[in-house]
Amino acid sequence: YDITEQKEDYHFELDTETYHPMLVNGTLRNVVFTYGSDGSITGIKEIKDYTLTYLKASNRLKGSIALTKVVKDAVGNEIYPEKAEFTVHCVMKDKDGKAYTRDSQTVGSSESDGIVYRIVSRDGTKGERIGVTDSSGFDVKLKAGDTVEFLSLPTGTTWSFEETAGKIPEGYKQENFTNTTGTVEANTQYTSTLTNRQTAAHVNILKVSATDNTKLGGATFELYKDSAHRTKATDPNGNEVGTIQTSSEGIGAIGALPIGDYYLVETKAPDGYDRLTSDVVIHVTADGVTYTQADNSASQDPLKPTVKDGVLTYTITIKNSTGVQLPAAGGSGTLPYTLGGCALSAAALMYGLLM
Repeated sequence: YDITEQKEDYHFELDTETYHPMLVNGTLRNVVFTYGSDGSITGIKEIKDYTLTYLKASNRLKGSIALTKVVKDAVGNEIYPEKAEFTVHCVMKDKDGKAYTRDSQTVGSSESDGIVYRIVSRDGTKGERIGVTDSSGFDVKLKAGDTVEFLSLPTGTTWSFEETAGKIPEGYKQENFTNTTGTVEANTQYTSTLTNRQTAAHVNILKVSATDNTKLGGATFELYKDSAHRTKATDPNGNEVGTIQTSSEGIGAIGALPIGDYYLVETKAPDGYDRLTSDVVIHVTADGVTYTQADNSASQDPLKPTVKDGVLTYTITIKNSTGVQLPAAGGSGTLPYTLGGCALSAAALMYGLLM
């Protein structure tokens, strides 16, 4: 006899065995048979040692799995970039090793025919229930702080999670992925966490003329964490960013920078150009890099990076206007001419006295 439940709550599953009542020496016992390859009974495997007076069936709560997406910056702080989306390939199989499939159109209050999942966002908003429809596995797309919940999983369900390597957003790498495989037991909630870390944003300077975009070498800069220029900027390893100097191609490498605001100060302008009188403010965010140069341009649109070996490099174009450099800007300016004039005046005066 097989016991079945007609209106089973889909959060629960029936826990029972198949009963084969048989009189053994005048006592009703439950007998376990052995079967042949064609399904026919070939013998008795076991006779239960209790008197069969009733058939027993119980309900047990199904299990569940929650997979949470964590994203960190280059230093290790948790961040929530809006544009970065991460893909996890999931395979769910029943206790017999058969992949679950379920038409999403039939997802409702009765879910005994298959399994479903839903995505819960960081603010707690629960998405719609989605049926698992692909027997070869299925992809789930997650943003930072999202959790995908696999609900009401029958006992014996196996799971396998794998981050799709080719779909990791540029500028990120996998740091850790816990509990990627397992088997569900009744009334048990499992957790898995996928952590990706942002590779630090690499920033370069491109120094050009404000009039014709000629590339300018010989400019030097210092980078600070504060607008008062008290604290020098550091890379993700805590090393201080040194003096930045532009090459003949106008390029100056700042290097890797963690998320934050930075103040770039020009300490020496190219020959024949005015030094910038205000800071270039660089904003490194979870979604990229922007900057503001008050002297020659308004706030810039988000920069489009170049990508090499998974490293994102953002290039900031800094413009200088032509002019006569003042001594305070690091050049001699008109000082030689002033000194020369003073010397001539002194000579003339001495000549007059002698006469």
